[in-house]
Amino acid sequence: MPAPGLGGPARRHCHPPSAAECRPAGPVQCLGPARAAGAGRLGRRPAAAPPRHAAQCLAVRPGLGAAAAAWRRVVAGLCFRAAGADRGPFLRRPVAGPAAAGPPGRKPVRLRLGHELDLRRAAADADRRRHRQRLLARARCGAVHLAVREARMSAVGSRELRISGLCYLAIIALGLWAEAGVRGRLVVAGDAAATAANILAHPQLWRSGLAADLLMQVLDLPVIVMMWRLLRPVSEPLALTATGLNLVQTAVLVANRVQALAALDLLTNPSMAAAFPPSQRDALALFAVHLHGQGFGIGLIFFGVACLVRGALIARSGVLPRVFGGLLALAGACYLVNSFALLLAPAIAQRLFPAVLLPSFVGELALSLWLLLGRHRPNPAPAAAKAC
Repeated sequence: MPAPGLGGPARRHCHPPSAAECRPAGPVQCLGPARAAGAGRLGRRPAAAPPRHAAQCLAVRPGLGAAAAAWRRVVAGLCFRAAGADRGPFLRRPVAGPAAAGPPGRKPVRLRLGHELDLRRAAADADRRRHRQRLLARARCGAVHLAVREARMSAVGSRELRISGLCYLAIIALGLWAEAGVRGRLVVAGDAAATAANILAHPQLWRSGLAADLLMQVLDLPVIVMMWRLLRPVSEPLALTATGLNLVQTAVLVANRVQALAALDLLTNPSMAAAFPPSQRDALALFAVHLHGQGFGIGLIFFGVACLVRGALIARSGVLPRVFGGLLALAGACYLVNSFALLLAPAIAQRLFPAVLLPSFVGELALSLWLLLGRHRPNPAPAAAKAC
């Protein structure tokens, strides 16, 4: 036998139904004015829906039993309790109810229970479809953004890349000459007299080392600008950070050259020779050379961090070969190890030098040769930039 009020035959009762029970339902009374127009998400009750519509959403036919009327009153009470919430314990959905008294030609809308699970599944399916659509759109835009990035990177022409590669190669050659060809030959660690004698015997060689250092810092500027233009499309904040760190390193190294010039001036200036005894003068000259080395290590800290950032950007760019990004990041790590070893553990730094800087030399040399002699990618079609 069908349950009372769920479509079974009407039965006679001792007590006639009340006026509230026999009140006809309007066309859309369970959803409020906003949901009646179809607005909002499925299963969501508008906050502005008045609570009184819950009692009107039950279309009670004359002749229903007392159990059915009681059941409908319980449901109406639950609707009253959930009327003020955004998502109540029951989901509301307009469904066509049985024939009942109402406006001619229009069917009442009542609350149907038992569809909460189906509606949740439908909402979950819709969320999954939207998520897949977002992933597909992101993939399409990712390909377009890569094309845009390549187009912006290609704004640095092949000629500019080759010029900056030539400057980079000249920086490496000048640095090797100043460090190994000049200071490596003239400076004797721990022997002030021998160092002073070597500098006095070859003053022009010492000056050529200073000139090579300063020319190296001048040539570093176009390389800094080129790297910023090349890596700015990947991440402008990181590219700007690497540029700032490299400029700080350049400023530190330029100021540090004064120490090497002071060592030469102490030994060759007649007034200095008359003011200090020879042993004290030689010791001060060696001390100035030592400070020059410490300042060089401090400057390489900033350059090491800049190499790490640029290596990561090159690996992410998709335009330059990723191997150069890894080599440049390794070079930056080696610079940091050498510099912090000079500050924290000088004895360990003496054992590590110059082997610790060999990966740095290989990484920078490979990048400079690729910039100078490599096969650079042509400009991609700019039409791809308009697709996203």
